[in-house]
Amino acid sequence: MNIKNNIKEITICTVCTNDEVLIQKNIELFSKLNKKINIKWVICINKKLKDNKIFADYGSSIKYVEGIEKEHIGSIALHHSIGLNSTLKFIDSRFVIFIDPDFFILRNNFLEDITKYIVSNKLSFIGVPWHPKWNRKYRYFPCSHCLVVDTKNI
Repeated sequence: MNIKNNIKEITICTVCTNDEVLIQKNIELFSKLNKKINIKWVICINKKLKDNKIFADYGSSIKYVEGIEKEHIGSIALHHSIGLNSTLKFIDSRFVIFIDPDFFILRNNFLEDITKYIVSNKLSFIGVPWHPKWNRKYRYFPCSHCLVVDTKNI
């Protein structure tokens, strides 16, 4: 079955604590490798902001969300999760990717391919699994490092 992809836009959500270089590289890579889709970034800044505009957009639009400083939360994982949660209200596209700053996707046209795959297989979400060394995590279930969601189904 050949499914035509009508997806024109995707939102990518991430959290920035002290990883501006990694996020900037991700913005650049997604923009270079996915020219057919309009990319909207929602970035929670989990530290004190010095500038209103931190990242070069490479043709993408970027929405900055004010997070909380890590001193207010004891757990790094919880700090990151609260930041990702604060991006939710700014998602207005059908598809969204939640991605860690240090997770890179190097495939050309990945966004078009993955959205086609999700639609053709009637999936609600797809993502990377936990590494086997994390034996207390759910096996073969997508984790938060990179999760693609179809908001039409969730």
